Amino acid sequence: MSEPTYLIIGAGPCGLSLARAFTQAGLSYEQVERHSDVGGIWDLGNPGTPMYRSAHFISSKTTSAFLGFPMPADYPDYPTNRQILDYLRSFARTFGLYGRIRFGVGVVDVQEMPGGWQVSFTDGQTRTYAGVICATGTNWEPQMPELPGVFDGDVRHSVTYTSPDEFRGGACWCWAPGIPGATSPATLPAAPTRPSSACGAGTTSFPSGCSGGPPTPWRQGARTSRRSSSGPSCRAC
Repeated sequence: MSEPTYLIIGAGPCGLSLARAFTQAGLSYEQVERHSDVGGIWDLGNPGTPMYRSAHFISSKTTSAFLGFPMPADYPDYPTNRQILDYLRSFARTFGLYGRIRFGVGVVDVQEMPGGWQVSFTDGQTRTYAGVICATGTNWEPQMPELPGVFDGDVRHSVTYTSPDEFRGGACWCWAPGIPGATSPATLPAAPTRPSSACGAGTTSFPSGCSGGPPTPWRQGARTSRRSSSGPSCRAC
């Protein structure tokens, strides 16, 4: 009886973590990635990524690394998107994950069938697996709200934002307290631009720097949500 084989879809942070776990557990798996390299949204060259040029990690490098594979000591508290991409690719090389990934291959269809799952790929192949793990991420498809009224300005989703130069010399209003809505305005004054933000419900925000370092360690017990801020310190500390 042949060994059951599983399929991992995607080679971003989650897909790579799963691939290492499967490898270490001795489980048979295949992995596909529609882009030409690993990294997911952290690769600015990956079509459709919502990442913008000045984006950085919003959690401390000390609490956000892969288990047993810390980020380089010379990385800042909040690494840049380029550093995170380099870290992800280093992880894939270190654990020999590249050789198990079929790049440039997407998934067309997944159908449950007796005893497994039938998967059709963009290269025309169809294969059957014991299980399918979707590590495709949640930030590829923008959700645009339908708002009443008329506005003659430019209405955009944050997924289309790449640089503050796009808003140079104008006023910009950012709605929603999610990560893009909180971090994007912080980059706009460099344009210079006049940014404003709004959200539909209250949210607790902390600056990225607190008492000379990231506030992440003391946040873990309270499980408080932190949104990015450009402030250098936190008076609550």
